[in-house]
Amino acid sequence: MVRKFNLRSINYLDEKYGQFWADADLCYQILKAGKKIFLIPDARAIVHPGEELEFSSSARALLDADRATGASRYASKYFGFLSGFGMSAGAALYSMGQMLTFRDPGFQASRLIGILSRKKVDGTQTTL
Repeated sequence: MVRKFNLRSINYLDEKYGQFWADADLCYQILKAGKKIFLIPDARAIVHPGEELEFSSSARALLDADRATGASRYASKYFGFLSGFGMSAGAALYSMGQMLTFRDPGFQASRLIGILSRKKVDGTQTTL
């Protein structure tokens, strides 16, 4: 939870992130602004058994590409272009390696295309 005033003072959220890594960026911005982050390490979440979400292969590929793209954007923003490029290249090479070993090549190809095109989950996807 963040107060609206504090969120406004750090110029809101970076829209370059999709589903993943925006929270890490927000934490960094809060610390950079000299604010404190209050953690409750003893807090626990309770998961009630119910219907598990099963994603299709294309949806899982999109989520994985968004995760890799978010990490790359974060690294580029705070550690330089080469760090972000290295993360993207590493994720792309991993997908290519998995395709060559025939480990779900369709999924890996979709993931690779998502990483190279820097796809992000923004609510407009129909596959999720």
